[in-house]
Amino acid sequence: MELVKPKKDYLDSYYQGCVENWGHVHDNYIIHNPKEYENWKDTIFDDFKAQANGQNLPDGFLANITYWLIENDEYIGTVNIRPTLNNALIEYGGTFGIVIKNSKRKRGYGKKAVELVFKKLKELNISPIIFTCEESNTASWHLCEYFNYKKKDLYTTMINGELTPARRYWF
Repeated sequence: MELVKPKKDYLDSYYQGCVENWGHVHDNYIIHNPKEYENWKDTIFDDFKAQANGQNLPDGFLANITYWLIENDEYIGTVNIRPTLNNALIEYGGTFGIVIKNSKRKRGYGKKAVELVFKKLKELNISPIIFTCEESNTASWHLCEYFNYKKKDLYTTMINGELTPARRYWF
């Protein structure tokens, strides 16, 4: 598996991943609505470049670099890396976000993805690394517990207008 910048070679596979995951991930910003494919298929790569440069972002969002996890020419998941953080992202969001295709979960892809992300963050000289997740997202926090975190915060934060138990890991 490799972490690559999105490219047209994988667009059809990415679209299939969006179909599979739409409505099943907590943050649809990390994937595209497959029902709107005709609206984004020709602009997606320019949009990713603009987002990496901090352009055309929703209010409150910072520059983020998108990578696709690819194995044997198949889209496995998406990683978003945020080179800088604001207070809101330190509170909830963190340095990176990952989504793995539903059909590829519980097969070790999340662990491999985090290893690749840590390597990429080191290459980009991004530190500290902060990862957050809802307390109910056991897959994410079990993954973090596997890696050598420096500090863990258990706290409550506002997510979608509701106080929600969460975890924050500092690497």
